[in-house]
Amino acid sequence: MQLYAATHPSPVRRLRDHAPADHGRPLAGPPNSPESLLPANFRAGPFGRLEWTLDGQDYYLQFFPPSLQRPESPPEFILQAMAHAGVDRVVLQNAHLYGRLDEYFAEAVRRYPDKFIGLASVDESRADTGLEVSRLRRSVRELGLRGLYYANRGLFLERYRRGF
Repeated sequence: MQLYAATHPSPVRRLRDHAPADHGRPLAGPPNSPESLLPANFRAGPFGRLEWTLDGQDYYLQFFPPSLQRPESPPEFILQAMAHAGVDRVVLQNAHLYGRLDEYFAEAVRRYPDKFIGLASVDESRADTGLEVSRLRRSVRELGLRGLYYANRGLFLERYRRGF
């Protein structure tokens, strides 16, 4: 999550007065390895904010809309958003920022098979290991997920030593 906040184009703001901050990104140098992330007590805040503390000052990035009071989206909420937008079926996929949601997606697909198609996730930096291959097989064979979400940004953890 800190990598997303450190590289997102939205302005950073001070939490105490919501004023734009000229500095305060939780990043030291180019975002090419985990070591480039500063120790900053990084956290998810309320109302769609990603928050952190540097040199005793609290900062935030408005990553999601302020209407996101809690970071959750149950299937019924998604179904209502789909109905409002006139969408019949959606693909559920997620970046690492949201966590590993294979089980969550599988449950949503089981409950609403005509509305959701779920994608599996993988740790891209370890995608060729036996553990990740086993996880992917389980996600497809047992959980019924029908595709794979794979992001090059996941290679960040290994300093981009390997490419896609």
